[in-house]
Amino acid sequence: MTESAVAEPATRPRIVIIGGGIAGLSAALALSSPPLRGEHSTDCHVTLIESRSRPGGRAGSFAEPISGETVDYCQHVAMGCCTNLLDVLHETELIEHFTRYDDLHFYHPGSGISPFRASRWLPAPLHLQPALAGLNYLSGKQQRQIRLGIWRLMRATPAVIAKIDAATWLAENGQDDEVRTKFWDVILVSALGDIPERVSMAAARKVIIDGFAAARGASDVWVPNRELSEIFGVGMTQRLRDRGVLVRTGATVRDIRRPDAGGYAQVAGVVLGDGETVPADHIVIATNWRSASRLLSSLGGQGSSPVLESWSRGLVATLSSIELSPITGLHLWFDREITSHPHVVMVGTTAQWLFRDPVRERADQVAGCYYQVVISGQHAWSHAPRNGLVEQVAGELRAAFPAASDARLLHSRIVTDPAAVYRLSPELDARRPPASTPLKWLHLAGDYVQTGWPATMEGAVISGRLAAESILSRQRDTSPLASLVLPGLRPGWLARRLIRPIW
Repeated sequence: MTESAVAEPATRPRIVIIGGGIAGLSAALALSSPPLRGEHSTDCHVTLIESRSRPGGRAGSFAEPISGETVDYCQHVAMGCCTNLLDVLHETELIEHFTRYDDLHFYHPGSGISPFRASRWLPAPLHLQPALAGLNYLSGKQQRQIRLGIWRLMRATPAVIAKIDAATWLAENGQDDEVRTKFWDVILVSALGDIPERVSMAAARKVIIDGFAAARGASDVWVPNRELSEIFGVGMTQRLRDRGVLVRTGATVRDIRRPDAGGYAQVAGVVLGDGETVPADHIVIATNWRSASRLLSSLGGQGSSPVLESWSRGLVATLSSIELSPITGLHLWFDREITSHPHVVMVGTTAQWLFRDPVRERADQVAGCYYQVVISGQHAWSHAPRNGLVEQVAGELRAAFPAASDARLLHSRIVTDPAAVYRLSPELDARRPPASTPLKWLHLAGDYVQTGWPATMEGAVISGRLAAESILSRQRDTSPLASLVLPGLRPGWLARRLIRPIW
């Protein structure tokens, strides 16, 4: 166990954050930022407890033994619409470790590479017209279908989309199977981790409207140019320690100790694996939903009132019902560069995204030229032998890029996280819990919390800020004077007239 010790007056509120993923890091940053948004008092003692040797959660890296390189488990990217994540990166001066791209490249086996660049002078949402026209694997009729679908999605009301899956809505709004395969599925499966038949249309609308249509710059892609473990595990953790946050790693939380008097006294605590109890005035559960369910289950049996027992059981049932969706990262080392594009969206192939090595300073490319292919959700090769998947994807890359036709694959590794994201069905979307709980001292953070976003880094950051808001409002016994959560990009004048507001 390692820690950064800071002497604190006993009178300061003691806040313990369980979990050092992006949600927990975001909560700790919000609570250690004096002042944040100008009106909040953040004079508190924050302890962040992480079971691993380094914070970062799913935004992590590993040392690949054969190549000797440190690579990310799975490629993470942000978009211009991720205002809270980008704000955190600016606040911690880590934004320099991300590279912004204002264009995408789509590959289709029948037509090769198509550029996708939104207009920088047309107002949103008209700025998407030249980008859509640039996808040369879509016929004119198919592009008209897509424009109709986007228009109807802009005008959709919450009541219409809240209880419907994306596939049903698309079929009811003139999107045929081929258009779905070539456009909608390409975007939604990557963003939501599953096929449209199993995801909420409200979440799909968030991706399409906030991520592309509402504002210029929303679809910009921000790609890390350093390993995630360096950005979040080292850089962001050091920023927290510089602000006086006590970061404890290698410490497992075994249990949560409730205060007396029905949960409204001022002394709660977390019990660590070695039996140590860390006292707290407020506790934030910022773990993944599986660990949160375990901790909440133990909490419910400590003599709580019938109302709190019912709440605890209901929340545990919701978290236990979450269906998992995998993400697979194929790490590939070729003997030469196969494409100069930094990233390519792959359409009509098993591969969904290709990323060229974003860390361009590896020593002389000793292990070869590194690329990562990302595949979200279940796919035709999910249960096939791993070498079969590698051969399939390598064949697709050789067909896609002339420079790859004679390239030799030196080494490969497949990393699949079966619980990378959750399946955001309409039913789950309606049951996602808020950050605040009936217990004044207990708060939730994590991408499963109701943030309006699917399982993304942006959703995780928002959840951490919502948990911080909940703590500050409980400390003041009043609503916060200003939200810690930034709004999305402001829609342009035309978008405000054309897009029905749901935000």
